[in-house]
Amino acid sequence: MRVFVNWDTDGYSVEELGLDTVVDIPTLFVDEIADYLSDNYGYCVESFKIIDLDSGSWHGYDAWVLSDEGSNLVLLVGHTLEEAIEVKERYDADMPSMYDGDVVWCDAEEWVQQQDC
Repeated sequence: MRVFVNWDTDGYSVEELGLDTVVDIPTLFVDEIADYLSDNYGYCVESFKIIDLDSGSWHGYDAWVLSDEGSNLVLLVGHTLEEAIEVKERYDADMPSMYDGDVVWCDAEEWVQQQDC
């Protein structure tokens, strides 16, 4: 399982402290995640989001899978994880996003071929 973490760093930057904002963790109940992160990294957690986005490359650009509809995928191309999470939330709620121009449909087989490059 993967989570995006906003750390409580007492005013220090996460870069300065060497903290990752995207962390792979074992499968846990939601109410156990903050304690797990705090116990393993030594800092309190302000908030976290479970990341359910697959990522890969699309014609040389970073891409995030917003929706998997069998043989078709919906991708956000050329954006950060934080932007992808925001767009996914809006996409799932059928709301527009300022990044909608970077959302593309693709064939699932073509996506797999792009990952083999």
